[in-house]
Amino acid sequence: MKFVPYPASLPDDVTWQAVEATQRKFADDSNLSKDFNTLKLVFGLDGYVDSLYSLVSKRDSVDAFSIMASMTELARKLDDVAGSSCNVERVLKKHIGGGFGPNIARATGSLGASVDLIGCLGAPDEIFVSSLPKNVQCHSLGNPGATCALEFEDGKVMITDFGPVNGVTWDLIKARVGLDAITEMFEQSNAIGQGHWALVPHMNEVWTAWLHDVFPSISNKKRIFFVDPADMGKRPKAHVKEMVGLLEKIGNINGLKPILSLNDKEVLQIIDCFPEIGSVLNFDDYYTIGTKMMERFNIDAIIIHSPHFATWSSKQRSWHVKEGFTSKPRFTTAAGDHFNGAALVAIASGIFAPEEALVVANANTASFVRTGISPDINALSRFITNYKRYVDEDLDTIV
Repeated sequence: MKFVPYPASLPDDVTWQAVEATQRKFADDSNLSKDFNTLKLVFGLDGYVDSLYSLVSKRDSVDAFSIMASMTELARKLDDVAGSSCNVERVLKKHIGGGFGPNIARATGSLGASVDLIGCLGAPDEIFVSSLPKNVQCHSLGNPGATCALEFEDGKVMITDFGPVNGVTWDLIKARVGLDAITEMFEQSNAIGQGHWALVPHMNEVWTAWLHDVFPSISNKKRIFFVDPADMGKRPKAHVKEMVGLLEKIGNINGLKPILSLNDKEVLQIIDCFPEIGSVLNFDDYYTIGTKMMERFNIDAIIIHSPHFATWSSKQRSWHVKEGFTSKPRFTTAAGDHFNGAALVAIASGIFAPEEALVVANANTASFVRTGISPDINALSRFITNYKRYVDEDLDTIV
């Protein structure tokens, strides 16, 4: 598939109108931080100790070495030595509490939202507590899994020991957190975020239990039910179809608004389970496939994101917005979680339209991949002020 990051003219490209509107809201709304501070979010159900590495390509001395820039370089090296052996040196970049829940809690908490984080967090362990904002409340289900993430300029390879995450069930959640506590968290929340669905084997069963045991007990105020499915490649198609069916059932409950957020790889995986939707044969198809998915799925919205663009599709219409891409990101692990977190904060606040929420989300993840730091509202505003420069120029630092 030929990659064309920014097609010259597409009818749903609203980048510059959305950027200008978002810039005005950041400039004019002196209460924006207060509005974010009023949000109450619930996230789960995973948790890992993440070790992020670069791989050494060539080493001239203890202090002088080059790193593997692309996943292809690693693949070629492994292919060359197949049948024998080799050594690949790794250099630690960061050691942090990770997974969908901790990462999106860090992203949204840094923007001011209050978060209840349910997951495999240890006691909770210091690696989670020290790396999360003070407005994140941890509710641990047990010990964390562990991930070794190999990061490259064009992506990452996550090598994970899921361990206790495989054992997360509704019975465990009730035993460790409590039915009444879960119900109260959901009642107080503006949004419930769930991920990474494909990596938590019992999540469909958990949602089924919530449909019967929890959701009937909460009020009908509007709440977003936000889902990042992650890499669905190892899950049977029947499980994916069941997941979508559960989201549609959740969407039939008054007040709950399911939003499914997919990266470009996950789009291909989900439409493989629903061939009637159509296919992505060239890169421009990514800009229209969300509309076709919404014709098939009875949910509130579908978000599609990549390092170059993002789309938001509802039953009414679709939008797409260019992102400030960099060919030399410093960090890629948790980039999607920072996109999702900012999109969720923006739309749950009620301040931003969908296309403006994409600008906020793009800016948040673009800032994160350049710095490795979860932006606060001031850093986010700074990036949005200079948004056009990041689209027009391949900048790998913050201006």
